[in-house]
Amino acid sequence: DERESSDNTKEMIAKTMANCACNPQQRGLMVQQGVVPLMTDIAKCENQLAKESAAQTLAKIAITTDPRKFRQGAVFDMIVPLLKLTESDEGLHQYEACLALTNLASMTEEVREYMLQHKAFQSLQYLMTVDDHLIMRAATECLCNLVQCDAITERLGRTSASARNELKMFVVLAAEAEDYETRRAAAGALASISGCHDP
Repeated sequence: DERESSDNTKEMIAKTMANCACNPQQRGLMVQQGVVPLMTDIAKCENQLAKESAAQTLAKIAITTDPRKFRQGAVFDMIVPLLKLTESDEGLHQYEACLALTNLASMTEEVREYMLQHKAFQSLQYLMTVDDHLIMRAATECLCNLVQCDAITERLGRTSASARNELKMFVVLAAEAEDYETRRAAAGALASISGCHDP
């Protein structure tokens, strides 16, 4: 059937691109050659393996590429596939998705708000609780960028029980995380939320 054949082709292309993206030297060329819009397109198809490989390709590219080099709108198209990748069963995929989202979240308030509309805060907060300290650190660093968003500062500044619980996670990690980078990211998030910035 034609659709199955099309899905299989997309899967093959996405897997090939994911393999190419394993080489950091290839990624700039891949961006120039239009791989990002191709992968965001494949990430919307029905074939699960094609979607995952496309998201992995996007993650690898977004980790090492200056987000300003992506064409207008491409960053927004990448966000949903990357957030879906944070739900992967593979720790490496979750880790790479967090690193990619951290890079994208460093851009503009508009990008951060788009991430928040697609439940980035909830996905990343969950990853702050996993056993893998690399994933925990990457999720915390991404949240450190996201909390610069006015909507999050306002949300965490409320007196509700849920806001207190969300804040408590940052406090616990800032005080008790084994990993220095995680403690620093959690402390940075708390500083942003409270409106104090390092001198």
